[in-house]
Amino acid sequence: MKSKITSLCILLFVSSITFSQIIQWSQKQDLPRAHRNGSAAECNGKVYFMGGYCESTPERFENSNFEYDPAMDSWNEKTVIPTGRANFTLVTFNNKIYAIGGDPFSGKNEMYDPLKDAWTNLAPLPTPRQHVYGTVLNGKIYVIGGLQQANDTNLPSQWSYKNISVKNEVYDIATDRWTEKAPLPTPRHGTQSISVNGKIYVIGGMGEENNIWKSLSVVEMYNPQTDKWETKTSLPEQRDGFGMFAINKKIFIVGGFNGESVVNSVLVYDTKKDSWSKTTNFPNEKNGSAGAALIGDTMYMIGGCDNKYHAYSFTFAGKVR
Repeated sequence: MKSKITSLCILLFVSSITFSQIIQWSQKQDLPRAHRNGSAAECNGKVYFMGGYCESTPERFENSNFEYDPAMDSWNEKTVIPTGRANFTLVTFNNKIYAIGGDPFSGKNEMYDPLKDAWTNLAPLPTPRQHVYGTVLNGKIYVIGGLQQANDTNLPSQWSYKNISVKNEVYDIATDRWTEKAPLPTPRHGTQSISVNGKIYVIGGMGEENNIWKSLSVVEMYNPQTDKWETKTSLPEQRDGFGMFAINKKIFIVGGFNGESVVNSVLVYDTKKDSWSKTTNFPNEKNGSAGAALIGDTMYMIGGCDNKYHAYSFTFAGKVR
C-alpha cells in the first residue's frame, strides 16, 4: 500500500557537513510486499528487487522478483528467482542481472535476462557463502568476504569466527569460470563492495573474534591490476546493512546499523581525498538491510527493516544535487 505521503523532499544542512552536494529524497510507490535483506540492481533503466525475507511468508527465503519503472512509479512481478535466498549479491552487466550466493550458505549463480524475463543457471560460486555482496568490474564479478559453513550447521547460534570468510573469488562472465585472488585482509561478512575508477572498495560489515555480529568501520581497497589490498580511512562510525552508491568517484553510505541501532545518517567517502563527510539524512528514521540501486544520479532504497527486524515496503529515491 502506497504511503499517504506521496512526495517527501528533504533539503537539510548539518553543521558538520563538509561535502557541497545534498540529496533530495522523495517517497515512491511501495513494494507490493514488505521485505528485508533482499537485493536490488538497476538494468535497462529500471530497478529490480529480489529475494530477502518477507513477513507474510516468514517460514522461507523469498524468491520474489519485482521490477520498478521510475517513469510510471509502479512495481510489477516478474519471473521468480529459481533459488529463494537472502543476503546475496545482485549485480548487472551488459543488460543482464547476476544473483550469486546468499542464505543458506548458497553457491548458486543464476543470471536473469529482463528482456526475456528468463533465468539461466551458471557456474556456481566455488565457496558457498551468505551475508555476501559483490561488485562488477571490467566484465568480472568480485565476490568478497561473507560467511561460509565451517561447522556443518545452519544455526546462527553455533556460528563462530571460523565461519567468516576472506575469500576473494572472481567470476569471468565471458568464460563462465571462477578464479581466486588475494584474500580480504580483514575477515568480515555483511560488508559492501563497490568499484570506483578501476579499484574495488570494501566497506564496513560485521565480525570480530569475540562477536561475529559486531559492526565494523574498516575500509580496504583492492587493485585488480596488482592483486593487492590497501587500507584506507575508516568509516566515522561502525556500520553494516547499509545502502551503497558510487557517484562522481564518491561513495555514498545510506542508513544501516551502527552496532547499537539502525541509523538514518548518510556518509560520503571521497576516493580522491581518502576522507569522509556527511550529507542529507535518509528520510526514514530507522532503516537497515534495504535493497539499493542507482539510476544515473538517483539512489533507490527499497524495503529494509527497523531495530526489531520488522520489514518495510518503502521505496525512496534520492537525487544528488
